[in-house]
Amino acid sequence: MVLYALQRSNSTSPIFFTVDPQTGQIKVADRLVPQGRHALFIEASDQPANPSERRFSLAVVTVEVLKSGKSNHVPDFIGAPYEFWVGGDVPIGTSVGQVRVTDAIEKAHTVYDLLHSYHEGGE
Repeated sequence: MVLYALQRSNSTSPIFFTVDPQTGQIKVADRLVPQGRHALFIEASDQPANPSERRFSLAVVTVEVLKSGKSNHVPDFIGAPYEFWVGGDVPIGTSVGQVRVTDAIEKAHTVYDLLHSYHEGGE
């Protein structure tokens, strides 16, 4: 079993990200992330029966936060988090859900990253 942990480089700086110890997935913490580059130190370690045989690896992950549009306002997503279920026979291009925000934002400067998971191993 491999466990993941976010290593702190400075104990006085705020934490903007979290890491799932089981999957290693990096997420934004419950605070506004300032624009710019953020270096994260992620440790992956195995869990042997004998703790003295523990092995680990450290990776530096760089996250770049970009300003969205001309406004500094961060939109509030109405009804978030969202979860959409899609059947296997749904044609490509079919609308499966709607994401709503509180303020109008420029579509040309908006990027959404839609995460997915396959609980049954399908494509």
